Amino acid sequence: MPLEFWGECALTAIHIINRLPSPLLKNKFPFELFYHRPPSLSHLRVFGCLSYAIVVHPKQKFDSRARQCVFVHYPNNHKGYKLFDLESHNFIISHDVIFHQIVFPLQQQTQPSFAPSVLPNLALDLPSSYPSV
Repeated sequence: MPLEFWGECALTAIHIINRLPSPLLKNKFPFELFYHRPPSLSHLRVFGCLSYAIVVHPKQKFDSRARQCVFVHYPNNHKGYKLFDLESHNFIISHDVIFHQIVFPLQQQTQPSFAPSVLPNLALDLPSSYPSV
């Protein structure tokens, strides 16, 4: 993801962390302690994936019925998803969204120099206490 989306990335990470059990809270969820009910995880989607926001009322008959977007965040105080519209370059919030969780339109094209495909195959010398794979 480009740098301008890192703030949204941090907010999404916080949203997910609050819905995970914490050993400091005796394996309870921070969400559960605050709202007195367990969190639902059915709404979670892959950050940065391609998504299509459904246009409920198009302006003209032959207008597009969906807007091509990128999923960037779970907005507070709204039931839906915060999306970055690839055509208008604006953020929108929509509840009617179709996700393609294996397609990432804003993925950087260059590989970092430390990518596993660039590194040679190295044999790791692990201590004997580690189980062999």
